[in-house]
Amino acid sequence: MKQVPREYIRVGRPDVTESTLNGFVIDGEDMVRRRIAESERATAEMLEKLAVDHSRAVRKAVAANKATPLSVLKILARDFDVDVRFSMAENNNLPESVLFILAKDENPYVSARAQAALARRAS
Repeated sequence: MKQVPREYIRVGRPDVTESTLNGFVIDGEDMVRRRIAESERATAEMLEKLAVDHSRAVRKAVAANKATPLSVLKILARDFDVDVRFSMAENNNLPESVLFILAKDENPYVSARAQAALARRAS
C-alpha cells in the first residue's frame, strides 16, 4: 500500500497557511499539488499556476475547483490533454462560455459531451 506523504495531510488541514500552500504549489509532489488544486483554500493565483502543471490530475482538479477563475478555465478548455478537456465537458457546473469552447473541440467525444451538457441546460 502506498504511503500518503505528510505534506498531503498538512495541506489539507484547516489551519494551513497560504504561504505553506504556495510553497507546495511549486515544490510539492503531484498528489500534494492535486490536493491544493482541489482545495477551497486555493487562491486564484495558486490555481493559475497549477493550471499549467505537468500533471494531468492536477490540471483536472483545477478545472473542477469552483473557485477557478473563468480566464483559467478557458485556458484549460484548450489543454493539450484530451482527458483534461473531457473531464471538463462532463462538469455541469462550468460556465456556459467554457462549454461552448469545449463543444467545438476537435475531439468528437469532448465535443459531444459538452454539447450534451449545453442541451441539458437549455431544457
